[in-house]
Amino acid sequence: MANAQVHEDQAKHNYKVLKYLQTKGEYRDWQITVAFYTALHIVDCNLAKNNPDWKRMWANAGMEKGWHAARIKCINSVYSDIYNSYRFLIEKSKLVRYLETFDKKAVDIISKQEAQEFISKHLGAILKKFNYSW
Repeated sequence: MANAQVHEDQAKHNYKVLKYLQTKGEYRDWQITVAFYTALHIVDCNLAKNNPDWKRMWANAGMEKGWHAARIKCINSVYSDIYNSYRFLIEKSKLVRYLETFDKKAVDIISKQEAQEFISKHLGAILKKFNYSW
């Protein structure tokens, strides 16, 4: 299991990739996906800092439905104020990655402005919660 610093380093890396993609204005599907994975590593970093045994504590949820489900339950319990933002990021990233219900390209599902606003609101809430200002 990665330690807090490894997760923080990955979150910073992902955030740099996100900013690069946003300057291009394209690849909105990947912008959303990278925003989600930035949030995931921010959350994992802070869980590891504040409760290094969080995975063991939430193992039953992890065994039943996977670690994403366990993490979501843990966030709802420990960081309920960012629960909705995290959940919206994971769900939107699934939508644009898998396009399960649409007969469209991912970039046609969300406009550049919608993607920017969505990321700013939801990843922004998570960055603010943990005082990150990269």
